[in-house]
Amino acid sequence: MTGDAPGKPHPRNFGAHARLIERYVRARSVVDLPTAVHKSTLAAAERLGLIDRGRIAAGAKADIAVLDLAAVRERATWADPCRYAKGVRHVWINGRQGVADGRTTGARAGRFLLRGR
Repeated sequence: MTGDAPGKPHPRNFGAHARLIERYVRARSVVDLPTAVHKSTLAAAERLGLIDRGRIAAGAKADIAVLDLAAVRERATWADPCRYAKGVRHVWINGRQGVADGRTTGARAGRFLLRGR
């Protein structure tokens, strides 16, 4: 599956978190899985000042990803930077399912976020 982005964005726009799991958790064992999840969720939200993201808790936004950890693979390249990662089974954004059984649903549940919101 290929995403949509103008021009030729950096491949990590589509593959940063998959790369973290594939390369640094599984292949090189440099980072353990709980640390990788923290870096991709709560630590990122806190760094951006997003107070209602990055954790599963009452009052937090329902942004959840379900991964097949053994299948997670980065697919974005410099030649084709808008390729979605493999191994992403389901994704919910603001409580709406954006990926179901590895396929995008077409739901446009995301929105621009402002620091501290």
